Amino acid sequence: MDLSMFDDSIRFIMMLQDRLGVRTSASGGRMYLEFLDILHETRTEHISDISSMEKVGSLLRDYPDLLAEYNAFLSEGFSINSIPDGSKTLVILAAPFGSATYQYSQSKLEEWTFTPLNQGRNGSSPTFLRCTCRLNYEH
Repeated sequence: MDLSMFDDSIRFIMMLQDRLGVRTSASGGRMYLEFLDILHETRTEHISDISSMEKVGSLLRDYPDLLAEYNAFLSEGFSINSIPDGSKTLVILAAPFGSATYQYSQSKLEEWTFTPLNQGRNGSSPTFLRCTCRLNYEH
């Protein structure tokens, strides 16, 4: 890791601690520790990069500025964004092979959509296919 990336990492961690209120809020402290656990799982390869992005997106969905900063640490072609939409929040993961949108309502995952990017029949034109899943928490 070069020195500028190290400096960016430290700056991001300090921003994360400040925005989550780590020093003043128990819930902020729990979120911060959960974030560090996700990084550890990714670093030790217990979870994939995509799973890591899903977990970070879910954890920081109410902090679009932090997710925008987090993008600097993702591999080229990958991104994660959060968009508040009234009472719902959309978290969008993009990767070279497709994108996924997660819709949260009242802190629960309500729906997700995955759009893979597949090669078209002639091998040169991409075709997008869509898959949607709606989650129901009622029993």
